[in-house]
Amino acid sequence: MSDPFIKAYLNISQPDWSKKIAPKVLAYMEKEEKRKQKIRSAFILIGSILLCGVILLFSSCAMTPARAEEIRLSKHFKQSEFACQCCGKTKVNIQLIIALKKLREKVKVPIIITSGYRCPLHNKEVGGAKYSQHCLGNAVDIKIKGYTPAQVARLAKECGFTWTKVYSSWTHIDIRI
Repeated sequence: MSDPFIKAYLNISQPDWSKKIAPKVLAYMEKEEKRKQKIRSAFILIGSILLCGVILLFSSCAMTPARAEEIRLSKHFKQSEFACQCCGKTKVNIQLIIALKKLREKVKVPIIITSGYRCPLHNKEVGGAKYSQHCLGNAVDIKIKGYTPAQVARLAKECGFTWTKVYSSWTHIDIRI
């Protein structure tokens, strides 16, 4: 009986196996199942983000204002809210939507987008910066009822926005890369 496999088999077949080994095996199996569930959740999230990005990529190229109203980018935001005010075209970075969703969940009241994507012509008309984040689909100007622009800026930073600028009645927030 010098073979370790035979010894292991005999040890397992002993009555005290369920007291010593079984809990360890069950704990390991539970740990592995939790790890697999985390991986599944991550793949589902990545798939959702990719799908939303593909929808935005194809829909923003030739989106008219009438059709843009029909598309929801998240539970609380429609594509039309991000459309250029002069031509109706839309360009939205998915990271902007994710950060806005976090901000909306934090404040628990509607976020009013006063300016989203800007085509170069509109950006020039409103006196926007030459390399404005609005033109890249990375920025929005917002108002939130019950919050000052400074409070909105602070909360936006907490939700993952990388740049904020406070104006008298609104807040510029973006996700500069």
